[in-house]
Amino acid sequence: MLFQNIINFYVLFLLNNIFKVFCDDEMQNTNSESNSEMKQSKMTRENLFKAAFLETRLHQKDAIKSVIRFENYEKQYKITSKALEKIFEVVQAGKIIVENSDYIPGSDLPSNETVAAALEQIVDNTAMFGDFQLKLPDITDRIMKNHPEWLVLIKWAIGFSNSTGIFDPKTTEMIDLLCQEMNLIERRENFINPYRKYEEQFYEG
Repeated sequence: MLFQNIINFYVLFLLNNIFKVFCDDEMQNTNSESNSEMKQSKMTRENLFKAAFLETRLHQKDAIKSVIRFENYEKQYKITSKALEKIFEVVQAGKIIVENSDYIPGSDLPSNETVAAALEQIVDNTAMFGDFQLKLPDITDRIMKNHPEWLVLIKWAIGFSNSTGIFDPKTTEMIDLLCQEMNLIERRENFINPYRKYEEQFYEG
C-alpha cells in the first residue's frame, strides 16, 4: 500500500504541475508601463519563476529520498520507470509548445502563459531526471537503454534549461555532475558517483 501510494503521489505531482507561475495583469499591460517599470516587471517575473522552481525542487528531493529509502530493487525500478515515462512525456509536450512559439532560448522569459508553463515543466522535469540519474544510476541506465529517444530528448532539455537562467547554483552544480555522469562532457579526475553500484554504464558520450 505504501509503495502504491508513493507511485500515485509522484505521478500526481508530475501531472498536476503543482507550482504554477502567477503573473500580475499589470505586468502584461506594457503599454502603460515606463521603461523602468518594464524592467522591474521582468525581474519580478524572473523571480517568480525561480521561486516556483526552488519550491518544486524541495518536493522533488523528498520524492527521490522516498524512493531510495525502499532499498528494494524491484520497487525502486517500478517507481523509477513510471516516473521517467511521465518525465519524458511532459518534456516532449513542453518541447513541442516552445518550439512552435516565438520564444528564443536564452531571451527574456516568455509572457505567454502557455509557453511559460511549458518552459517551467521542461526545467522542473530536467532537474527531476537529474535526481534519478545521479541517485539511482544503475536503474536509470537500465531503463534508458530501452528508450534511446529519451537520450536525445534529455540532451536537448539540459541545453534548453541551462539557457533559461532559472537554475539556482545548487541545481547548476547538479546538472554539471549529471552531464559528467552521462559522459556528455569530459569527467573531472575526481568525479565519482557514490550511488553507482556497478561499473557498466549505458552512456558513452
